[in-house]
Amino acid sequence: MYRLIPSIAVAAIIFTSGMSAYAAENIPKDVIITEIWSDVWNGKDDDGASFPEASYKYHILTEWVNNNYGDDEYDWSDVSSLKYEYRDYYKDLTEEWDFEDDRSGNWQITTEDGMTYHFEYSNGQWSQIDQNGNTVAMFNAHSTIEDNEKSHSQDMPNDEIQKPGNADPNDIAEKAAAVAAEQQQARDDKLTTQTATEPQEATQSVTEDTQQSDNMISPIFYILIALAAVVIVLTVLMIRKKKH
Repeated sequence: MYRLIPSIAVAAIIFTSGMSAYAAENIPKDVIITEIWSDVWNGKDDDGASFPEASYKYHILTEWVNNNYGDDEYDWSDVSSLKYEYRDYYKDLTEEWDFEDDRSGNWQITTEDGMTYHFEYSNGQWSQIDQNGNTVAMFNAHSTIEDNEKSHSQDMPNDEIQKPGNADPNDIAEKAAAVAAEQQQARDDKLTTQTATEPQEATQSVTEDTQQSDNMISPIFYILIALAAVVIVLTVLMIRKKKH
């Protein structure tokens, strides 16, 4: 029994370490929400206060992540699989919904059970109100303009962000010539390095072969000497025996 205690302790430590490592692999919720949102939102730019559509759909996404985060049903270390999982969830949720938009901000939803919902904005929040006047949900306004600006700034390097037509043709030609010169210099350096390295490699190869040959000859030489010594000793002993 006492011998089992250390084994059980070691197993417990290994199990705990494994669970900790697994938990550490989970991607943070805000990163997951940002990645999925950039994949599913294809609508127009919206400041979040004029129209409720983007804010409501962002609310659905954040609720799904918050309610399911850490659940073993999903792989929270793989954004790609989470994107597919959320798309399936959203499709099942809204497949029988009717979305109505009069282009004036009067956006409403009719669900499969015949309930109709409209949205009202106040103090940076949207309220989802059913046909009976009951508020069923409240959520923060979400601006897609900020999302698009962040995405654009991440895709474009700082030195490449400029208005079309403002580039100086002379600057373009100089940059092209400089790039071509750098590429040619890199090719020349590579060729020089290869040329200088090849004789050294050949010399090193010959040296290694010589050393290997010497290493093979030395043991054989010593063996022959030992055999010769044995033969001489045996011969001397036989001669002395005959004399006696």
